[in-house]
Amino acid sequence: MLGLRQKVYSLSSNRSQADQNRNQIEPVHRKKRLNPCFLQLHKRGVKCAIASSSYRELIDELVDIAGIADVLDYTISGHECSAFKPDPEIYLLACERAGFAPEECAVVEDSRNGCVSGITAGWHVPEVTPYIHGNMNL
Repeated sequence: MLGLRQKVYSLSSNRSQADQNRNQIEPVHRKKRLNPCFLQLHKRGVKCAIASSSYRELIDELVDIAGIADVLDYTISGHECSAFKPDPEIYLLACERAGFAPEECAVVEDSRNGCVSGITAGWHVPEVTPYIHGNMNL
């Protein structure tokens, strides 16, 4: 499961603020990075989900911008859970709702809280983003 960087948008339920923040995204650049990764996973039969603390509206918009909706099996927002990361509920709930076997899952994260959440859920969590390298202290 992949978490989206919360810093892409300020976490705001205000739609006009989300529209303003959308202009800060580099859609083509992001699509070039995300789309091939998800396409390769999808071609290999790997099921993928996004479990993000962002608002549902923002998750859906970023999925659309990245052009990955067709290769995702499930998305979930932290606002659909009773607790936010680092609580593992978001990952456990995503597995349950999407029909994933938890023991077959890995978490790819871009934040410390997300990594803690995945580890607490008992999953392998590879460190993939350079900006957190060396700062995790897990």
